[in-house]
Amino acid sequence: MASANQDAYYVPHGTKWPITGSIGLTLLLGGFASMLNDSDSGTTFMVLGLLVLIYMMFGWFGQVIDESESGTYNEQVDVSFRYGM
Repeated sequence: MASANQDAYYVPHGTKWPITGSIGLTLLLGGFASMLNDSDSGTTFMVLGLLVLIYMMFGWFGQVIDESESGTYNEQVDVSFRYGM
């Protein structure tokens, strides 16, 4: 029976950031649609959605930076990040 090499590539644990971004984007777009229909709460939902998206971006990038600084990534992941940029 063959087994995969655990050191070949780093697979991060599950995270809350994708669902947080989805909620923020839904609030932002829902608020924009409400604002277009002259709803009083449209601007509030837009601002709330924007704040959630900003929170998500700082949190997600901060998590990636922490993983990188802690030495979790190997050379293959480092090269993948460079190719992605």
